Amino acid sequence: MQKIKMMNKILLLILLSCASIQTTFGQTVKHSLKGKLSNNNIPISSSTIKLKNLLNEQLVNGATSNEEGDFSIDGILSGQFLLSISSLGFNEYTDTLKFLGDIDLGTINLDESSEYIDEVTVSVNRPKFHREKDRLIMDLSKEIVGVSSLVLLNRLPGVFVLGESISIKGVSGGRVMVNGKLINLSGEDLMQYLSSLRSEDIESIEVIYQASAKYDASGSGGIINIKLRKNIEEGLSGRIGLDYSNGVGKFPGYSPSTSFQYKRGRFSTNLNLSYLKDKQFEKLDQSRNMLDSSFYLANNYDESIYRKKNIRFSTNYAISERINIGIEYTGMFSELRDTLSSNSQLQMKDNINSLGIFSSLSKTNFSNIGLNYTWETDSLGSKLQILSDFVYNGKRNRNETMSSHYQNETHLSDTAFVFSNPNNVKIITGDLKYDKIIGKSSVLSLGSKISNTKIENNNSYEFPNLNKADYSELNFTYNYNELITSGYLLLETKFKGIDFNLGVRMENTEVKGKVSGANQDTSITSSYLNFFPSFSSQYEWGENAKNVLILSANRRIDRPSYLELNPYRYFIDNYTTQTGNPYLTPQYTTSADLGYLFRQRYYLSLGVYKTKDIMNQVFITNTNDATMLITKQNAGEKNGMNLTLSIPHDFFPWWNSYNNFQLNRAKVNSSNFSFLNNSFLIQTNHAFSFPKNWQASLNAFYTNGMVEGNIVTDDIASVDLAIQKRTFKDKLLIKASVSDLFYTSGYSATSLYNNDVIKIKKRHQSRVFTISLSYNFNFGQIFEFKDVTKSNDDEKNRL
Repeated sequence: MQKIKMMNKILLLILLSCASIQTTFGQTVKHSLKGKLSNNNIPISSSTIKLKNLLNEQLVNGATSNEEGDFSIDGILSGQFLLSISSLGFNEYTDTLKFLGDIDLGTINLDESSEYIDEVTVSVNRPKFHREKDRLIMDLSKEIVGVSSLVLLNRLPGVFVLGESISIKGVSGGRVMVNGKLINLSGEDLMQYLSSLRSEDIESIEVIYQASAKYDASGSGGIINIKLRKNIEEGLSGRIGLDYSNGVGKFPGYSPSTSFQYKRGRFSTNLNLSYLKDKQFEKLDQSRNMLDSSFYLANNYDESIYRKKNIRFSTNYAISERINIGIEYTGMFSELRDTLSSNSQLQMKDNINSLGIFSSLSKTNFSNIGLNYTWETDSLGSKLQILSDFVYNGKRNRNETMSSHYQNETHLSDTAFVFSNPNNVKIITGDLKYDKIIGKSSVLSLGSKISNTKIENNNSYEFPNLNKADYSELNFTYNYNELITSGYLLLETKFKGIDFNLGVRMENTEVKGKVSGANQDTSITSSYLNFFPSFSSQYEWGENAKNVLILSANRRIDRPSYLELNPYRYFIDNYTTQTGNPYLTPQYTTSADLGYLFRQRYYLSLGVYKTKDIMNQVFITNTNDATMLITKQNAGEKNGMNLTLSIPHDFFPWWNSYNNFQLNRAKVNSSNFSFLNNSFLIQTNHAFSFPKNWQASLNAFYTNGMVEGNIVTDDIASVDLAIQKRTFKDKLLIKASVSDLFYTSGYSATSLYNNDVIKIKKRHQSRVFTISLSYNFNFGQIFEFKDVTKSNDDEKNRL
């Protein structure tokens, strides 16, 4: 333990020393850029000019061209930058500029876009997939979608969402971030958040298949980063929107939202408000044969009403050209009401039938405040970041159970009780990161992080027909304390024409848990130190990087969520209960991937992975009364491989497509179950551009089965359609869409554990028709907000 503390101190001193060295720099010299835009000697006005850092592509400054086509940018520091110029109806212009003094580009001629049809500009609406070193990027800046981000995830090559699990290339445990920050939710809350995120608010989605040591080590599947759109005009701007949806033949929902941005000089602020009310249903049928030839059958129907209020406020102040300080507040206040009706039949020597109503009310009060200090320490873009965060997450859960039992239509007994489990979570984190740009092609990154999580959880029962003294002994408390300290070192460089990324991350975890009451007084303590190396290399050859070979590998960890550790008991139906397991330990995944990219379009990759100590959801059956307990246990290992082929194809200038084919092979070995599964996944996305600002899209996927723990599904498919039109000078967007057109995204599955075989059939409100309206307003000149990076992203994802 003393060695770990000493390592953290040494790492901190190194970072502070690197930062202090930069104070020796002298007076900053600033330069200017100017130019003129035209097409065949006709000036082009209202074009967007952006100047980005050459290495990290972060926006540095920008402007718009005037009626004469002229533009200018002042206050540019010495160094290399990427210039991009875009204008409606013209091809994008890019160039690399090195500023040692003022630059006059003279007249730049923009070529007319081939999508300029019938004197009406038609924007390319396809999801432009392209790759940048360690990630694939789906560009949504001009795509017609009309759906939620949850649906968009299934359109990402190699990504699949099953229930509350996100897998990437067949490996579960994918993490989701928004603007580089992990979403503050998990499980059902995470799915609801993704469902409420409007598609027109998304600029792009990144899939990082092999995350480097710079990222937190948790999340074996990889990372999905959703980047939201940003208004780039100084002054006041914003958006007002409304989504109305209706599950075909079922329940409606609606979500109004608004956002405001304001910038003046060095000060900028952003406010987002949204409200969601949604009603869903789910049908879940399950059957199981037991060793004594008994047969269990349950038909469950669940209806849930979800209400959520979101607020996000951020403000940023540029102390100088290189120093920024930001503060951000995120609040989520939600309520979920759920009612499940269960009809269970147990066919034994004496047939028993049970009818039950299980209702629950869950209220969540989440608040997070974060501070961010960023200092660009030199003209090349080297950067020091100091981050701190505080999170409070309070939940109040109340579950009511009422069931009646019959034998051959003769009433036997009734059961009624209330289970409550309020809990409070507090997380404090601090993070220090430094990226030092060395020369023209190298970046040395190092950093350290500390996070402390404290959880107080009270679990209590109420039985209406009993005295409190008779059941108070069932009540218990569960308190949890977790301290994670980490540090990383990462080098990005180029050697003999090959790009290399070499890194290692160290994470030390100390856990203390205590269960008191209900005759299960237990103290759980654990401490473990892990190292997570990462490696990637990229070699390009041929004109315009015609051929690219990519090799990557890493090691990752999945820690159990705080809910999975809590030994509560929740009744799903008359014969099925769910509980947490305080003895769960993390699972580890080691993976490698070899990819080939041709003409920056066609991609072929082969990946392998191995996961140890898998946290599988297991079903433990009591043969005496046929009750089943659902929990999680560390059981065995999983070895897998995947082959991926991505093929974009343009049928016509107005019809574009992107197609992905994936083969998966997974072998699971455990003392309680073992199986081999071969499956495939096909994804296809089509986008259509028409005159007069009309656009449409068709998106579909099909898989013959997926593996999640010890559960294997059968066929799953979905077809989505959408159409949109922009009007009122492109300020009003009207969209109509339907998801899961043929109602095929429900699935049947088989769960294997010991000698029990459980059959599951699930259907939910997936076929939904949605009308969306969005109106944008803006005043002023170009600007772009800086993201407020936060230090507790990994911990919040496990709430």
